[in-house]
Order: sequence, then structure tokens, then C-alpha cells
Amino acid sequence: VVVRRDSKYAKATSIKDFNGAKITAQLNTFHYEAINQLKGAIKEPAMNDFPAMRVALESGTIDGYVSEVPEGITAEDANPDLTYLRFDKANGFKTNPEDVDLAIGLRKNDPDKAKINAELAKIPQKTRDRLMNEAVANQPSSDSTSNWLVALLKQYGPMLLRGTGMTLLISLIGTVVGFLIGLLVGIARTTPVPKSKGKRGLRAIGNWLLAVYIEVFRGTPMIVQAAVLY
Repeated sequence: VVVRRDSKYAKATSIKDFNGAKITAQLNTFHYEAINQLKGAIKEPAMNDFPAMRVALESGTIDGYVSEVPEGITAEDANPDLTYLRFDKANGFKTNPEDVDLAIGLRKNDPDKAKINAELAKIPQKTRDRLMNEAVANQPSSDSTSNWLVALLKQYGPMLLRGTGMTLLISLIGTVVGFLIGLLVGIARTTPVPKSKGKRGLRAIGNWLLAVYIEVFRGTPMIVQAAVLY
């Protein structure tokens, strides 16, 4: 369980020590079901990925989240304010072997599956643990000096700037086009009344259509118009 260092749950020695804690886990994983073993814990909605859970933990939205050890190591390395709790068998989660086993992802019916399994069977558990710790230590680390807001801006800043530029461009085009349409509608509705009945009838129909156009676009929210047109 990954928690904040300054949290009262950081001193937990058993899964029974999370009474009242708001806990979550990754969506569609057995980690989320494991929360049921934390007696008295408040099961928060599952989240899509670990970065989202770290942000929620740092901001105080949750008190902790269930994960595997590599994520605990990564979270602790990325943010010194976080730590992970690893319990022994007597005080920890009850799991099925297939839930906590490590695996290598392959395409279905991969011809090398048997060879890979044969090689993996030769690796002792201690070596497996060492290799896992080395893999976690060698992965790209995030800047631990930045807070979650700075990290989000670094990751999504360029996309937000592009979105802002596109919004301003569309607003400018919409203002210019709207001005031109409004000018033409105003001219059309203030033209002199024709003398012939036929032209007067056409003008009346045209004015009625323009009035409908004006009332629809002026009387409905822009977001509704956008949704309908889309």
C-alpha cells in the first residue's frame, strides 16, 4: 500500500490498520478487489493508472492505494513525501499465486513461449527479485523536486497551449464571420418594401426565415448549437 510519509497510516504494520482510510487501486486489476481485505477502509473509485493515483495521494484526495512493489519503489523514488508498506504473509493480503506472479507478455500462440518458459524456470527467486529491483532502479525517473502541478504542466503544457491557440483562432474566425452574417441580415431586413405583391411576399418569407435564424442562434446556448451541428 502506497501512502504519504506524514500520514498516520504510514505506521501500519498490518492490513488491519487502515480503518477509515480512503483507498483506491488501478482499474480492472485484482489490486482493487484486494481493498476488501482492508477492514474498515473506504473503497474509493478505481483509477486508470498509477500517475493519477500518485496525484490523488499527494493532493489528499485519498489516503493510499494498493499496488505491486515495483510501483511502490517508483513512487517513493519519484516523490520523497510518499512511501510504500510491504507486509509479511501473516499480516498481509491473501492472494492467489497467479495474481502476484511475474510474466512476460507475448502474442497469442507465440512459437517461442515454451522456450521462454524453460529459460525462466532456471532463474532462482532471489535472482528474479534482484533483476526486478534493477529494472525499477534503471527506469527513467521523474523530477522529485517538482510538485504534481508542475509535472502536469510539463507533460501537458504544449498540448494546452495548442488547444488555447486553436480556441482563440476559432473565436476570431467566428467573430468575423458572425459580424459579416449579422451585417448582411441587417441590410436584408431593412431594405425598402417592394411595390409589387410578389416581391412583398418573397420579402415577408425572407424576413420570417431570418427572424427564425436570429431567434434560434440568439436564444440557444452556444454549446447546444455546437453539439447539434456536430
